[in-house]
Amino acid sequence: REWLIFTKTNLAKNKIREALRKTSRKIKLSVGKKILQKEFDRAGLGLIEEIPRKKIKELIVKKRDELNCKNLDDILIAIGEGLLDPTNIIKIIYPNKYFQKKQNWLTHKLFPQTSNGKTRVGLKIKAIDKLGAGHDILSILSTQNLNIYKLKITTRGLENVFTMHLTIEIDSFEQLSYICEKLEQVDEIIEVRRQFGEKKIRFLLVALATILMWTIHPIVTYYLSKGNGFHEYSDLIVYVGIIMLFFLVDNLKRITKRNFPIFRESRNNVLWLLTFLIGNFALITIIAEIYFYELRFNWIIVFGLILFVYAYLVSEYVEYKIESNN
Repeated sequence: REWLIFTKTNLAKNKIREALRKTSRKIKLSVGKKILQKEFDRAGLGLIEEIPRKKIKELIVKKRDELNCKNLDDILIAIGEGLLDPTNIIKIIYPNKYFQKKQNWLTHKLFPQTSNGKTRVGLKIKAIDKLGAGHDILSILSTQNLNIYKLKITTRGLENVFTMHLTIEIDSFEQLSYICEKLEQVDEIIEVRRQFGEKKIRFLLVALATILMWTIHPIVTYYLSKGNGFHEYSDLIVYVGIIMLFFLVDNLKRITKRNFPIFRESRNNVLWLLTFLIGNFALITIIAEIYFYELRFNWIIVFGLILFVYAYLVSEYVEYKIESNN
């Protein structure tokens, strides 16, 4: 069922679509969801689960007469069957969000727009280091009359793989999607991903702020412990710390899942490993504060809150594994 996403040739894709029309609704729904999510990742629009209800209603109204769609699932099934173009769906839902038009001071300095109205987009292409592979990639780009702003190639001799980082200037998201599809049809290419430098910077800032917060937290608690009446509200510090732990872990998980598909799709569960590591680090900090500063609290409430945090993470992980196996 994942073949349609990774198949190289149009003939093979048409054969798979024909077979999909005869398969179950559940499989077509899963395929359609993965195809649309792939285009969302290219457009930098996050997760399809986060599409506002208002946008979904507008989409259903526009496609109801064409395909008798009643809900988002019907739209995804039509995409899985090859009856709807996912780029057209994105254009309907977010007509003005293909690329960032308004820039703040940070993005203006780091990612300036071109004077000719085109948008600079970063791509990461991973391919087998085989004679002619680089030529095939550049040939596809040249057929679109693209200006290559930056180009960097790194190799891994032992793995016989090279990675090409390039920045190109394009006219529209449709053009970007077309280029990525054509590149993925090259036999030597392993993967093609759009790179979002701004999102990486935002994630690093959030991660640094998180680390700074949990570094300062014990220091603040220490100075509070020197004050009069500290033990009267020490339980509040513990409860607030655990609640902060929950929102911290959930927020970092959502940011990573939304902005970094490579972690979301990773077979070695990198996203969840990072989530549990950060959560455990914060929890150890809280336990250390309880021990060294002799904080008073209700054990039942504390264990209940901690149990809730980890039960939530485990349930999210189980749901993720179920979706991955479907």
